[in-house]
Amino acid sequence: MTEHRLQEETLGLVARAAYDSLMSDLSNLWVATENGEPVDGVYAKVRLEMALTGLTDGSLCVVQRPDAPSTHDDTPWLVHVPLKQAILMAFRFFPSTEQGSAPIWWDKIPLLHNQERWKDLGIRVVPGAFIRHGAYLGKSCIVMPSFINMGARVGDKTMIDGGAHIGSCAFIGDRCHISANVTIGGVLEPLQATPVIIEDDVFVGAGCQVVEGVHVGKGSILASGVVLTASTKVIDRATGKPITGRIPDYSVLIPGTYASGHHGLSIACAIIAKTRQPGESPKTALTDALRG
Repeated sequence: MTEHRLQEETLGLVARAAYDSLMSDLSNLWVATENGEPVDGVYAKVRLEMALTGLTDGSLCVVQRPDAPSTHDDTPWLVHVPLKQAILMAFRFFPSTEQGSAPIWWDKIPLLHNQERWKDLGIRVVPGAFIRHGAYLGKSCIVMPSFINMGARVGDKTMIDGGAHIGSCAFIGDRCHISANVTIGGVLEPLQATPVIIEDDVFVGAGCQVVEGVHVGKGSILASGVVLTASTKVIDRATGKPITGRIPDYSVLIPGTYASGHHGLSIACAIIAKTRQPGESPKTALTDALRG
């Protein structure tokens, strides 16, 4: 083994040990606070700040992609529960303080601003964008006037358009476009629940809502106004069969309705209008689906 390789492996082991120690400490702090046991407040704040800083700089993430690539859409993603616990505990241990200048707000968690790494990574944040400490922005992403909550992760070259709301712990992949007035729901409780996951190269049209841990596969397109919740029926137009779990890769979804069978009423649903080709333009795929 070369000296360089040995140094790399040693650093990896040190980083892993530090990570395991932080996760263990966060879990122990959570148990202690939940049981009403005495906790060293100064130490707790130090460990919680380490977690929030790691979430902000991208060294930590609430959810993790599967280690090995899989051809199965239902491969589970790992949820790092101690990091969700850290976000909840931050509201217990950090005091509310006056923040900002004009306007002024009163909160326990500061907003991110004057981030040197944003400059280094070519990130653009437009006035009116509110990004809380604990949220991560990938390189070359653009954030229009919107709100990104703590624990959220926004991937490289992703666009967050005006009026969008990215909830706590939500995962947005690389090269996504989150259009105006979209709501991407967050999740802190139940702690084991997977947050909303939007994989790479997804286009989410204006006014869409994706909440309650819905998982949208890579390359998918959501037409304007699509609503996806844990209980939303998603119907494949080609087969008429409902889709359960996550939305398959490269799906093109449009809003729709299905007959309820009672008094002539219909219930809102989402329809997989087609499955697009990976190299197909999102605009072309959506236009063809709507015409079909």
